[in-house]
Amino acid sequence: MYLEYSFSRTEYGTYVMKLPEGYGLVEDFLVSDVGTNNGSRYLKILNRFAHGVEVDERLTGNTTTLVIKNNQTLLINNALEQELKIDTLLLRSTIEFYVRNVYIARLKEKQDFLLHCMADLNAKTGPKLVEVFDSVDEKLKKWA
Repeated sequence: MYLEYSFSRTEYGTYVMKLPEGYGLVEDFLVSDVGTNNGSRYLKILNRFAHGVEVDERLTGNTTTLVIKNNQTLLINNALEQELKIDTLLLRSTIEFYVRNVYIARLKEKQDFLLHCMADLNAKTGPKLVEVFDSVDEKLKKWA
């Protein structure tokens, strides 16, 4: 099961994953807790469940506490005192998808910046340097 989504970026550069109505606590959790540590802390435990290990954990992040049980995870927004139950595997896949897309977007930004720098260097130094950077650009594209 997957949720419909869209991505946007705030004026401050934060990536936001817009989810269907009723999943606002998940959106907040992704930005405030997952976005600050690439989700590794949460995925480590959620992956255990995905591999058949019994899970009963409680994690508190910047704004959200997760009570992770095998089939259902309870998200608690500590400041708003709001709760949402979500399927544990759905939460795991949503976190993974968010992290992957934010990571790719950041790589693309870095690549665009490097291409801009290459164009500036080309204007200053000539075509020989462009040949070197073109090979680097091809390697970056294969890596991304």
